Amino acid sequence: MNLNDAPTIADTLSRFAAGLSWDDLPEEVRKITKLRLLDTVGVCLASRDMEYAKAIFDFAAEQGGPPEAAAFGTGARMPASWAA
Repeated sequence: MNLNDAPTIADTLSRFAAGLSWDDLPEEVRKITKLRLLDTVGVCLASRDMEYAKAIFDFAAEQGGPPEAAAFGTGARMPASWAA
Protein backbone atom coordinates (compact mmCIF):
# COMPACT_ATOMS: atom_id res chain seq x y z
CA MET A 1 0.00 0.00 0.00
CA ASN A 2 1.20 3.46 -0.90
CA LEU A 3 1.35 5.98 1.98
CA ASN A 4 -0.92 8.26 -0.03
CA ASP A 5 -3.57 5.51 0.00
CA ALA A 6 -3.55 5.14 3.79
CA PRO A 7 -6.61 6.58 5.53
CA THR A 8 -6.03 9.79 7.43
CA ILE A 9 -6.80 10.13 11.12
CA ALA A 10 -9.84 12.20 10.15
CA ASP A 11 -11.04 9.40 7.83
CA THR A 12 -10.63 6.82 10.56
CA LEU A 13 -12.34 8.96 13.19
CA SER A 14 -15.24 9.89 10.92
CA ARG A 15 -15.88 6.25 9.99
CA PHE A 16 -15.82 5.31 13.67
CA ALA A 17 -18.23 8.12 14.59
CA ALA A 18 -20.58 7.37 11.69
CA GLY A 19 -20.85 3.76 12.79
CA LEU A 20 -21.46 4.58 16.45
CA SER A 21 -24.93 4.53 17.97
CA TRP A 22 -26.15 6.09 21.20
CA ASP A 23 -26.62 2.63 22.71
CA ASP A 24 -22.96 1.79 22.01
CA LEU A 25 -21.87 4.43 24.51
CA PRO A 26 -21.40 3.58 28.19
CA GLU A 27 -24.05 5.05 30.49
CA GLU A 28 -21.56 7.46 32.08
CA VAL A 29 -20.61 8.84 28.66
CA ARG A 30 -24.29 9.30 27.74
CA LYS A 31 -24.92 11.12 31.02
CA ILE A 32 -21.96 13.48 30.54
CA THR A 33 -22.90 14.06 26.89
CA LYS A 34 -26.40 15.14 27.88
CA LEU A 35 -24.98 17.59 30.43
CA ARG A 36 -22.51 19.02 27.89
CA LEU A 37 -25.28 19.46 25.32
CA LEU A 38 -27.50 21.21 27.85
CA ASP A 39 -24.59 23.46 28.83
CA THR A 40 -23.93 24.34 25.18
CA VAL A 41 -27.59 25.21 24.60
CA GLY A 42 -27.57 27.42 27.70
CA VAL A 43 -24.44 29.27 26.62
CA CYS A 44 -25.83 29.80 23.11
CA LEU A 45 -29.10 31.19 24.42
CA ALA A 46 -27.46 33.34 27.11
CA SER A 47 -25.00 34.89 24.66
CA ARG A 48 -27.26 35.52 21.67
CA ASP A 49 -27.85 39.18 22.58
CA MET A 50 -24.19 40.01 23.28
CA GLU A 51 -22.35 42.37 20.95
CA TYR A 52 -20.07 39.72 19.46
CA ALA A 53 -23.06 37.48 18.67
CA LYS A 54 -24.89 40.37 17.03
CA ALA A 55 -21.79 41.11 14.94
CA ILE A 56 -21.65 37.48 13.80
CA PHE A 57 -25.38 37.43 12.94
CA ASP A 58 -25.02 40.72 11.02
CA PHE A 59 -22.04 39.37 9.10
CA ALA A 60 -23.90 36.16 8.23
CA ALA A 61 -26.93 38.15 7.07
CA GLU A 62 -24.71 40.29 4.81
CA GLN A 63 -23.40 37.16 3.08
CA GLY A 64 -26.84 36.42 1.64
CA GLY A 65 -27.92 33.06 0.37
CA PRO A 66 -30.95 30.82 0.73
CA PRO A 67 -32.88 30.85 4.05
CA GLU A 68 -32.27 27.16 4.75
CA ALA A 69 -32.02 27.13 8.55
CA ALA A 70 -32.55 29.26 11.63
CA ALA A 71 -29.59 30.46 13.61
CA PHE A 72 -29.82 28.82 17.02
CA GLY A 73 -31.89 30.83 19.47
CA THR A 74 -33.08 33.31 16.85
CA GLY A 75 -35.64 33.52 14.11
CA ALA A 76 -32.98 34.65 11.65
CA ARG A 77 -32.93 32.32 8.64
CA MET A 78 -29.79 31.92 6.58
CA PRO A 79 -27.79 29.30 4.68
CA ALA A 80 -27.33 26.20 6.81
CA SER A 81 -23.56 26.59 6.89
CA TRP A 82 -23.89 30.06 8.49
CA ALA A 83 -26.65 28.96 10.87
CA ALA A 84 -24.43 26.16 12.13
